[in-house]
Amino acid sequence: MYQVESDIRTRPTFGAVPRAGGMAGLRAEWDRDLPQVTTFLERVLGRGGEGEGAAGGEGAGARLSLEGELAVSLPDPNVSGDAWLDDFDAAEERTVSLLSPRWHLGSRPEFRDGATELLPSTLQVENAESLTWQHTWVDTSGGDSIGIHEGFLPRSEIDRQINIAGAETREPGLLLQFGGPPGSFLGGTRWRSITTLLSPTGADLSQTEFLDFYAAQGDSLTLIIDLGQVSEDAFFFDEEGRTSGFRTDTGRSWGLGVLDQEADPLRGEVWNRERDDVGVWPETCRAEPGRVYAIGDPDANCTRGNGRRDTEDLNGNGVLDTEERYARYVIRLDGSSPWLVRDRNATGTSFRRYRIPIRGPGALFPAGTFTQADWREVQFMRITVAGSRSQRVTLARMRLVGSRWIKRGGEGILRGLGGDTVSAGGNLEVRPVGVLSEGAAYSSPPGVLEELDDPVSGIGGRGVEFSERALGLRFQDLGPGQRAEVYSRFLQRPRDFLAYRELRLWAVAREGDFQGADPPELFVKVGSDPDNFYLWRTRLDPAADPDGVTPADWLPERVLRFDRWLELRLRAEERLVAEGAGRRGDPVVEWSADSTYAVVLRDRARAPNLAAVREISMGIWNPDGGSASGEVWINELRLGDAVRTPGGARFVSMDLDGGDLLQVGFGWEGSSPWFREFEETTPWQGEDRIRASATAQLGGILPEGWGVDLPVTVGHVRTASDPLFLGGTDLGGRALPGLREAGTRQTSANLTLRSSAETGIDLLDRALSSVEGRVGVARGRSLTPTSEVRTLDLTGGATVRVRPEPRTAPMVPGVLEGLVRVLLPPGMARRLNEAEFRWTPEEVVVGQSVRRVDDRITRFDQVVRDAPGDEGSTVRAPQRWLETRARVGFRPSGSSSVLLHL
Repeated sequence: MYQVESDIRTRPTFGAVPRAGGMAGLRAEWDRDLPQVTTFLERVLGRGGEGEGAAGGEGAGARLSLEGELAVSLPDPNVSGDAWLDDFDAAEERTVSLLSPRWHLGSRPEFRDGATELLPSTLQVENAESLTWQHTWVDTSGGDSIGIHEGFLPRSEIDRQINIAGAETREPGLLLQFGGPPGSFLGGTRWRSITTLLSPTGADLSQTEFLDFYAAQGDSLTLIIDLGQVSEDAFFFDEEGRTSGFRTDTGRSWGLGVLDQEADPLRGEVWNRERDDVGVWPETCRAEPGRVYAIGDPDANCTRGNGRRDTEDLNGNGVLDTEERYARYVIRLDGSSPWLVRDRNATGTSFRRYRIPIRGPGALFPAGTFTQADWREVQFMRITVAGSRSQRVTLARMRLVGSRWIKRGGEGILRGLGGDTVSAGGNLEVRPVGVLSEGAAYSSPPGVLEELDDPVSGIGGRGVEFSERALGLRFQDLGPGQRAEVYSRFLQRPRDFLAYRELRLWAVAREGDFQGADPPELFVKVGSDPDNFYLWRTRLDPAADPDGVTPADWLPERVLRFDRWLELRLRAEERLVAEGAGRRGDPVVEWSADSTYAVVLRDRARAPNLAAVREISMGIWNPDGGSASGEVWINELRLGDAVRTPGGARFVSMDLDGGDLLQVGFGWEGSSPWFREFEETTPWQGEDRIRASATAQLGGILPEGWGVDLPVTVGHVRTASDPLFLGGTDLGGRALPGLREAGTRQTSANLTLRSSAETGIDLLDRALSSVEGRVGVARGRSLTPTSEVRTLDLTGGATVRVRPEPRTAPMVPGVLEGLVRVLLPPGMARRLNEAEFRWTPEEVVVGQSVRRVDDRITRFDQVVRDAPGDEGSTVRAPQRWLETRARVGFRPSGSSSVLLHL
């Protein structure tokens, strides 16, 4: 029998890989009548009945049966070869909406830090410029066939390197018209802001690394982006240049310091069409819901009549928030920005791509320290446009980009190879790298193709974007003895890696000094936490061409063999056993001879375990020398070389059926550690079980007149375990010297006494036939590598079973028979009047039993025998039972019964 699964995915992920399995077996049976044994049993145990086969009932005789079975399993845990842990193609991204209704007139920045040369000395009405923002607009110079622009085609109009499977669909872009006709001078530096809400409760950007977007045109403009908590107090001024005042239509105050809104919930106002016509401020413009405006038309952002509920309370907390605490980034759009990663030649369109490290050295914090807690509750993004000329700029594909790989300790720079002690200094950036970010400088490893993981996903009507990417670790000023580390945890449950023999990945040193006497090294950890892990490290050769990485630079592929780690884990366990309970609290560290592999174990209860991996981490270690800076790219992290070792199972039994006089059975069954059935995982535990039992009827050797039924049963069961790995761990059982055996031993004997003797005395005869006695004894032993339980079990009991004479009564009293004949049809009335019910019990059973169990439990700290200082601790657990039970059964009629248990 053979089963195989298939999967069309090109990179099946670990835990969802196609499997296969085969099973082959051989079974044999043999049985034979044994007339000589039948005769012997009748002479020894039988009562010498005439014409009856006492050894098996009438017409039956002793019979011997043999049965055997062999089975072989042929597992294949992954028919596709490798199981991907991460291909790094997917990025952790938060899209910033570029739909114009999500953006609102912004507040006046409180600080000019980082933009003193780009902003006016004071931000006021006189130097505030008009600004419109639109994601759809009427384009009279071309565009769509009806003259309305509704978005950009990603590959055709934004970046030629974007790969789309299926039909391209348009994405919104936000066009900002700063000032009047493009190109006109404004008579000095001008400014204006817009704001969007990222999350009303604060977006968690603690693991976000970059702000990424495309920008077209706007070469003479500068964008000042504030990310965090910004004021909601929009800088609006009317035609007379006033920033505050009283409205003639409502009689209410408006402007700076006032929460301007169309409907005030505190006044009990409900937003409706009339409130929409009022607008937020005293505006002279008027919008129409759903209308698409020409570029720069002020009605495009008018709050009057736009069909939306407009308010300055963007986060909906009911108050006007004016506190400012944010990170600032100043981006010149003239091509001189250090954050420009792809110019127009690289994209092949009018767009440039910018990637801003939000915690990089270019980040400014005008309002003071921006803590990790602040990064966890970022509410707003404010964009201030500054320039001295009227111009347009279009933003597209704005994203906050992070990684599923988390920086250890928050910043990712730590001291030593283990632990989570954060170290001062240094910087780590975690970023996706690929053609879209690096251009021609990026090439995939050999054999790694840019293709969809699921080819079917591109068949639908909506196009699917895909891009082959790697994980980039850029480190700066990494001091001696420091490491830069990122990790990924399995949140749902630990994962079992034992079905594979190796971990594979590609790695290349993109830039940096990796050729000194003690260059930075790449390391990979697999384990439970920062203090308990398996470690692998290696040196990297830098790319041959500093201008880019070629497929040859990725060679050789990095292969981590699990057997090397398992050997070190065994050595660490032997060391723990040898040192005993008196060892110090320092971690146990074992290195391979070439210092490439290591195991670090601080807490034995959380020891690294390939059968239950909680996290994987990677990073750069600077062993010695001066500070180091550079970047390493990592790609295609996967498990390989699946374990396909065949497993075997066997079963043999022999049974002698001597009927009521004798039953003898013997059986042996077991399996190898690799044997598995379909839909099961490899158990890694070999099992053996031997059973032997015999039941003999000894009543036949007593005088026949006694009528004694005396069955005696004796049995023995023995089990043993052959662990390739100790249960739930990756600790090799066969390779660990002195490992305590695991299994069970149990021997039992039971005797039951019944009698059907006839003394001629009716009461005594009934008493003898209704009484049954039983006694039993069992002795057992249960073993595990860390415990031993010895058990003595004694039982005894008696049961009395009485069947009283049946007593009946009419179902219908005689005085009511006439009434029944009147009310019911003749046939039914006759049956009911003739019916009787039994009012005496059919059976009464009373039993009492006594049981005594003595357990002797010994527990050990070590899994091996004769470990220093581990003689074990023993406790006794005696138990006693005295139990009485009764059962009364009634059967009033043939089809009904009642049981009472006491």
